[in-house]
Amino acid sequence: MGTALHADNEEISETVFDLQPIYVTSGTRLVEPPFEQPYALYRVDAEDLNQSIGRTALDQFNYSPGVFVQRTAPNQASPFIRGLTGEQALLMIDGVRLSHSFMRPGPNQYSALVPDVSLASIDAILGSSSTVTGSDGLTGALDFRLAPAGRDVEKPFSYWASTRADTGNGITWQTGIDGVSGDWAYSFEISGGDFHNREGGKDANDHLFGGPYDEIPNTEYEAYSGGLRLAYLGIDQHELSLSAGHSEQLDAPRPGGYFENSGKTDRIYRFFDPQTFSYLHLRDYWDVDSQLVNSLQTTLWWHKFSEEQFRSSVRDQGDPEERIRQREFDDSIDIFGIDLQATTYVGNNDEHELTWGGTYIYEETDNSYRELRTPEGSTDLSLLAPHNPEDWTNKTSVSDDSTYESLGLFLQDNWRINEQFSLLAGARYSYYEWSFGDVTGNVDDLTGNLRGTWRVNETHRFFAGISRGFRAPNLVNLNGNVDRGSGGVEASGNPDLEPEISFTYEAGWKWEEGRNSLALTIFRTDIDDLMQRDFSLVDPITTNVKCAELYGFE
Repeated sequence: MGTALHADNEEISETVFDLQPIYVTSGTRLVEPPFEQPYALYRVDAEDLNQSIGRTALDQFNYSPGVFVQRTAPNQASPFIRGLTGEQALLMIDGVRLSHSFMRPGPNQYSALVPDVSLASIDAILGSSSTVTGSDGLTGALDFRLAPAGRDVEKPFSYWASTRADTGNGITWQTGIDGVSGDWAYSFEISGGDFHNREGGKDANDHLFGGPYDEIPNTEYEAYSGGLRLAYLGIDQHELSLSAGHSEQLDAPRPGGYFENSGKTDRIYRFFDPQTFSYLHLRDYWDVDSQLVNSLQTTLWWHKFSEEQFRSSVRDQGDPEERIRQREFDDSIDIFGIDLQATTYVGNNDEHELTWGGTYIYEETDNSYRELRTPEGSTDLSLLAPHNPEDWTNKTSVSDDSTYESLGLFLQDNWRINEQFSLLAGARYSYYEWSFGDVTGNVDDLTGNLRGTWRVNETHRFFAGISRGFRAPNLVNLNGNVDRGSGGVEASGNPDLEPEISFTYEAGWKWEEGRNSLALTIFRTDIDDLMQRDFSLVDPITTNVKCAELYGFE
């Protein structure tokens, strides 16, 4: 409770809105702070992110331990987590899977669509997270944590705004309102960015094709986002929260698809307009406080990714004279999910913290393709006309109306053996089923981990563990058409793929005192049946190769 003073100086009682901490890290499903967890776990909060320069939140997070970011295009940012990226690196937003079955191999753009204006922090969980999060995450996960509703203000209306301009990127702005009133808390924010062409150094024009240029052409785009979060504490022993948001990138080029950047005269343009991400999360945290269940968290969500991609080039296509070919891809995926997570304390002194529950996700794609060409021997864009529309259904990124379903059941025991030692053990059963065209398939797996912590004293921790990771083939692996960068060679999916299996062995030391910290982790990850595109074949396809090894230290 708190107090408030009225105009007549009469002191009255007033409820202070206090959101209960739910799960510190959904990537591990543990309530303990990062320092106490048997993982190499690193958190960067919004204040520190805002002190860094970059076009996206992931750019600002770059070069954290075990993580670095690759930019395939000025609007894209893809994290490498201990050497793996794309579909193999699990992405989450506020504890909900951001990764989906339509993620392309290698660096991709999806994490760059997370709006930084709505974030409280980014957590990097290094080491396999498959036991509690399911497929992907063979070497770790990133969790983009949303700020709590109200952002800890203590009044009904609190307005804020900020802007930034830098010569390397352009201008960004953010504004929003936060507040609490009675049993309600809310936050609403919007942001925008006008990113200009990147400017090179004094000798940049000597190293660019088609120059001279004072700037790097085809590196500009616009981005916008908005978010709304509500929380309600008016139901006894419940905390209800709603999070919604939308982000988009407009007229975003892939620079390698232009003559000015590549020096290849056949390339006219390649750009996305728009790329969007929308999300809606509804979460209920129930302090049950019974013998069977102490707490229960239920999360329902909907995500939607969509993009329109345009490519234009001068090609002869086997004809004796040149013509222009223009291709248009329109792709989207809708994801619906539910996650139930219960916590039960067992033992005389609650030394066993059992976390158990399940997750179900349904995904469906909407894909279309269109191809236009000018008449043979003509490069007049006004003469573009549809070409072989009867073949368009065979050229979509994946088959239209493809579906992908997943079900997971997990159990984890965090056993506090005594004041110095604890043991974390977990297991998960996962089942995946897909359908595209006339093809159906499924795969299942059992994953697990075992990790221990030694609390030497208040400031030192040692941990070690072994974990089994798992990644089911997604729709792009099974059915997609993926090109080799800008080389024009395409590899098709393979419906007979086997899942990837990994084993990770790691040990680490942590020291923390006040605001100072040090940590060191050594690791090794072995992967069997790694999925790779084989471009050495006459008709390239995605195949399983024997193995891969990743090892190092942070």
